[in-house]
Amino acid sequence: MHRLSANPLDDDAGPVEGGGMRLLVLGGTHFLGRHVVTAALDAGHEVATLTRGVSGEPPDGVRAFRGDRDDPLPEAVLAWAPELVVDTSCQTRAAAEHATALDPVGYAFVSSLNAYRGWPPGPIHGEHAPTWDTDADEYGPVKAHAERVLGAAFGNRFLTARAGLVVGPHDPLHRLGWWLERIAAGGPVVVPDALDQPIALVDARDLAGWLVAVCGRESGPVNTTGRAGMTTFGGLLETCREVTGGDAE
Repeated sequence: MHRLSANPLDDDAGPVEGGGMRLLVLGGTHFLGRHVVTAALDAGHEVATLTRGVSGEPPDGVRAFRGDRDDPLPEAVLAWAPELVVDTSCQTRAAAEHATALDPVGYAFVSSLNAYRGWPPGPIHGEHAPTWDTDADEYGPVKAHAERVLGAAFGNRFLTARAGLVVGPHDPLHRLGWWLERIAAGGPVVVPDALDQPIALVDARDLAGWLVAVCGRESGPVNTTGRAGMTTFGGLLETCREVTGGDAE
């Protein structure tokens, strides 16, 4: 695959040699964003990130912009004129509104199943189930508001990925990692009394690769999680025991 040129951070705003595009990751140094950056580099794009700079630096060869999403986007970002945007960090209404200053050919937004009025507990009957339309400053309503604002701005250039439970390397909450480590240690393990509870997971690396591949090519809402009924909480713990070879009870 094509890699960035020897001088990827010059001021040339033209297409990347080999067919890549200027791809901006809003986020990019925390969890899912880190995997999006990797996937974008592997796909041959010229990559930039916009972060506050508190979660580390992006990899070598990636342009690092600094800014707070609650403020207007830096002029340097607008001047770079990204052709593709993958938004992994929109957590406020202001962040969505400021992002409409961009003019990409594709904008992929990481939303959440919590944008649905009926989730949790669900079930969700397709991507056109009702979403929140209140002014509440809560996670689900904020994500739904961002979808409406960005969708109105970008139209058929806009994809919203309503993610479920995302797991994988660099998860700051260490959800699946904690169970793997504890079960690998063996012995009696205290677990919630919910072993039959259905659970669906998506690997952050799979989600990141898909976001990069479809950005600018697909539009509309997509539920991006594991298939319904893929396992239960108890089944997940059994898998942890199998892959770690532990003797946990």
